[in-house]
Amino acid sequence: MAKVLVRAEYGPPVDVWAVGVIMAEVVTKQPLFPGLSDADMLDKLSRILGPPDHSTWTEGVRRAFAAGYSTYSKQTTTLRDAVPGASSTALEFLSSLIVMNPTHRPTCAEALDSRFLLNSGVDDA
Repeated sequence: MAKVLVRAEYGPPVDVWAVGVIMAEVVTKQPLFPGLSDADMLDKLSRILGPPDHSTWTEGVRRAFAAGYSTYSKQTTTLRDAVPGASSTALEFLSSLIVMNPTHRPTCAEALDSRFLLNSGVDDA
C-alpha cells in the first residue's frame, strides 16, 4: 500500500490488507497494485478501490494531502475485474480485506470466520 496511507502504527489491519492482496496475486499470478512510486501506487489503488474521500476515510485523505497528493484517479475498474479468476465467495472475502480504511477491515478473528474460509473456498455460484 502506498506509504502515505500507512504512516500510522503497524498492526493487524496491515496484515489483513496484505493477506487480501497476496490472495489476489496468487489467483492472477501478477501484482494487484504494480506501482512504481507512492504516487503511482495511490493511482493504482484508486482505480480499483475508488479514491479515498471524507465519507469513507477522512484520515486517509488528510494523510495524502499532507504528503502532497491532492488529486486521485477515479475508479475505472473493480476488484472483480482485477481478479477475474476468483469465485464470488473469494471476491466477497477479498473485498472485505482490501479496503483502504483500516478500521473498515475485519479483525483477524473475523476474517477467519469468513464464509470463504469456512467453506474452504467452495463457490456457491
